[in-house]
Formats: sequence, structure tokens, C-alpha cells
Amino acid sequence: MFVLLCLANLWEPVASATSWLFGVTLCCRCGMVYVDSRNLGYKPYFWRWLNTRTRPGEAEALQQLIDRYAVPAIEWVAEGLDGHDLVKRPQQSVPHTNLNMAAQLCKLLDATIIDHPKMQDPQVG
Repeated sequence: MFVLLCLANLWEPVASATSWLFGVTLCCRCGMVYVDSRNLGYKPYFWRWLNTRTRPGEAEALQQLIDRYAVPAIEWVAEGLDGHDLVKRPQQSVPHTNLNMAAQLCKLLDATIIDHPKMQDPQVG
């Protein structure tokens, strides 16, 4: 495996020793590094989204829910993992990556978790 380096519109293979350093598919002159979502995974997306939560205790509560429900569900649908067992993946009418499912969940939660005074009331919910 080698990394392609794009300099002045010239494709030039770089030694394979640099591929372990970056683990990327393409480096460009403008300073952007492209990483395939299969190599990165979906957990950094959850981490970034949880760091945007501003209400006290909300990120911790959501982290527990994501770890308990979302991660096993995504692993079952995308990879066919049920805990540590390999099982048959469900058939999807439209295939999704695990990163896409994580992003959709975060956007759905953003739309449904609102900053409303009733949401601050501990007796609600």
C-alpha cells in the first residue's frame, strides 16, 4: 500500500513507509488529509457531537444511552455483530455506512432535544 501525493498536478507515489504514519488514501498540497470512513469509524462522530452539548449533564446522559443502545444497533446493522458473536446482518433496502447511521441519529436527536423550559423541569419525562 502506498500514499499518493499530489504536488503541482503531478501524481507521485510516496514510499510505503509513510502509509503507516498517515493511514490515508490521499494527501494534497492544500493541507487536507482524506481519511476513508471505514478506517475512521463512527465513534469520533459521536464524540464530537457530544462535545457540542451545552446543558449540564446532558452529554454524560446521552453518552450512556449511545453506548447502551446506538453502538450495539449500529454494529448489528452495519457489521453483523451481536455482542461478540457474528450473526447475519439485516437486509437494508438502501445500504448505509455506520458513520451515516451515527450522523442520522445525531441529527434526529438535535431536532428532538430542544431548549424548552419544560425540558428543564425534573418532573417531565
